[in-house]
Amino acid sequence: MAEKPSYLTTKSGKYALGANRGPLPQEDGDESQMAHVELADSSSLKSRGKIRRHWTRFWCCYLVTAIIFLAIFLPLFFTVIIQAISQRVIDNASLVLVEAKIMQPRPESVLLSIQTALKLPVNVPVRLDPNVLHLFNQDQPGNSTYLKVYNDAIEIKGNTSIGVQNQPSPVNPEPWKHYVRSVVFKPHAPLSAFGTTNIYLGKLKSHISLKKDLPQNTLNSFAGFSIDHPKMLFPPRDDGVNLVANAILPNPSVMTIEIGTITMDLKSNDLIVGNATINNLTLRPGNHSTPLEGVVDMHTIMENLLPLVQAQGSSLRNGYLSLDAVTREVEYDGVVIPYYTEAMRDLVLSAKVPVNDLLINSCDETRPRCGKCTERDLPCSYSSPECSYIVAKAPGKGRPSPAASLSDGRSAEVTGRSDLASAELHNLELMVQWCNHTHQTLSRNDSVSWIWRSAIPRKAAHHPFLMHGILALSALHSAFSSTYSERTRYLRLAQTHHSQAIEGLSQLERLNESNADAAYVLSNIIIIFTVALPLCTQPSSAGDPIKEFLEITHICKSSMKVLMEVHHWVQAGDLAALITMPEPLDSAATHRGKFVEQIIAPLEYLGQSHSHHGADPHSSMYSEAVQALRLSFESMEIHPSISVITAAFQFIFRVPHGILSLIEKREPFALVILASYGVIMHYLRAHWWMGDWGHRLVRKIQSLVDGHWRSEILRIESLMNCAS
Repeated sequence: MAEKPSYLTTKSGKYALGANRGPLPQEDGDESQMAHVELADSSSLKSRGKIRRHWTRFWCCYLVTAIIFLAIFLPLFFTVIIQAISQRVIDNASLVLVEAKIMQPRPESVLLSIQTALKLPVNVPVRLDPNVLHLFNQDQPGNSTYLKVYNDAIEIKGNTSIGVQNQPSPVNPEPWKHYVRSVVFKPHAPLSAFGTTNIYLGKLKSHISLKKDLPQNTLNSFAGFSIDHPKMLFPPRDDGVNLVANAILPNPSVMTIEIGTITMDLKSNDLIVGNATINNLTLRPGNHSTPLEGVVDMHTIMENLLPLVQAQGSSLRNGYLSLDAVTREVEYDGVVIPYYTEAMRDLVLSAKVPVNDLLINSCDETRPRCGKCTERDLPCSYSSPECSYIVAKAPGKGRPSPAASLSDGRSAEVTGRSDLASAELHNLELMVQWCNHTHQTLSRNDSVSWIWRSAIPRKAAHHPFLMHGILALSALHSAFSSTYSERTRYLRLAQTHHSQAIEGLSQLERLNESNADAAYVLSNIIIIFTVALPLCTQPSSAGDPIKEFLEITHICKSSMKVLMEVHHWVQAGDLAALITMPEPLDSAATHRGKFVEQIIAPLEYLGQSHSHHGADPHSSMYSEAVQALRLSFESMEIHPSISVITAAFQFIFRVPHGILSLIEKREPFALVILASYGVIMHYLRAHWWMGDWGHRLVRKIQSLVDGHWRSEILRIESLMNCAS
């Protein structure tokens, strides 16, 4: 049995609370831990006492150390850290170019206005001392500052506008030329700026540097440049100006640039064809339209007409002229501005000038407002009193205008100059018509189209009579496709050039190898002109197609003499491809197509009948005419390279002259042969110079015959309808 603890044997212990609960469990090491706690508490009290005693003894040393530290740190904080913070604020700031104006350019200075927006990344008011901002070229070594901007002191809070207005600014010539060139040629030439100043963050002052590249759109070589509403002036003004237009100069930047007066050369490739001037040009943001005046050298154009038209071939086919404007010099207030001149001189401004606008909008000399401008409600260059000498009569008035009081010599001089300029412009228009359209209507196929379009105009440059022939046929073609109001003008031009062409050909002393090609081509043009003229000068219902045929045949046979005389020279030259008249074919060895036989066989039967019965003394002539007609039809089938055009004129050249007299007398068999030829003419109905002449011819003959002859005409008409 376990022995009771000693404290329970005493009286006081017996009645103590919890005396019977038994001993509390003890953990291992409990006594040692209690002893350790007592030791730890005692040690902590001793440490705090030591620290207190140490601080009491050495506090002055710590104070001195703190003062020394602050004496070193605080200057460092304000001179380096705050400086770095201020610089960081400026570096992270946003600087945007809002507007710039470069006005009153002089060789050594400009009048500068510039407005920027500065936004800081901190929401604390910041002050800047007065400063100088250097505008420089980032990509140019050395001292590349071209302008200095002197800014006043300013307080910045949020998004703040900074800039100067109308500040006279000397320019550093070479860097300024470099920057002007960048602005003219590049789409995005940055505006680089550098400067130093004092910045105040509250009361804290720091010295900072500013270096920014301000992005901006620049002129990009004036992409989108165009010449709109061109108008020729007849006669030219006193200063020689004969071209007015509007020049569109796009300016996608925020800069307004006063440039001055620009003088430019107008070029077609390397050929200078005139000059143009833009007076007092100020480029404002956006698409800028400004008046352009110029002098078109019509003499140079006509002297170089062929190479000019050939160089402009693709452009003319699309209805416009491609002209390059190259700056000769730039002046402001009568002084050449070197930095603008050098930059613009290397810039080629290409424009597409609509040919129709140039021709349609051209001014005549009628005052007080010219007829062209009145008709199209355009501003007239001749409404000014300075040009009062130009007109002799006001429109619709019987008496002379006050201008008639001027001397006859002055008026004659002006009239002559006006007529010359007008004629040269019309010649250019007609040559464009030839190269774009008329030459195609003469080409039997694509293999010779280039000859009519290029080779023949080249020869015309050396033979004026051929040039007149080309212009005559082009004018007639233009008349055919024009409205009634324009047709008269074109017909007058056509007949004038046609007369000059025939006169020039007749004045040749003799035909030889040097003029053979020109004479041959002109003879062909005269034939086509003769065929086409009645279609343009009178309604189709008014003329007698038989009479027209006889007149044309006589002219063609006259031209045939020239063709035969120069034939061997042409065949040996570079126009040999145009010689397409083969030797007569042996009809016995010829493949006879079904359609040819349907046309020719009945005619041959009629001819044989007349011959056997002796009914007609002209039977041999009829037989010769039928044979000529057969050769033309067969050449269309057997020689595909020989077009219907060639076949048609082969018959005219081969038909006996006596048949023409019989047709003129309205002999029935001669008329039936002519009606059969009308089928070939009908094949050419799509050509502007032929039209429905073949059909009209058959209808006219049908009205002149009766009996079995009418049956022949009806048979021919049915075959003609099959050919359709």
